[in-house]
Amino acid sequence: AQQSAALVSVHDLNQVESFDRVLLMDGGAIAGDGKPMEILGSAALVQAFRIARDGTNWKIRKSA
Repeated sequence: AQQSAALVSVHDLNQVESFDRVLLMDGGAIAGDGKPMEILGSAALVQAFRIARDGTNWKIRKSA
């Protein structure tokens, strides 16, 4: 069986769950690599996007 891969850039976090593997980029470097739910629950995501979960939605964190 032939395997294939695609590199897709998304900014809508709701779309991330559609993929098998996620690479999270921050400042041009890989900040996270894993399954969608691992990345969506990671501190790296919170840091890279300056966001936090608010129930089933995301909100922008206020600067300290």
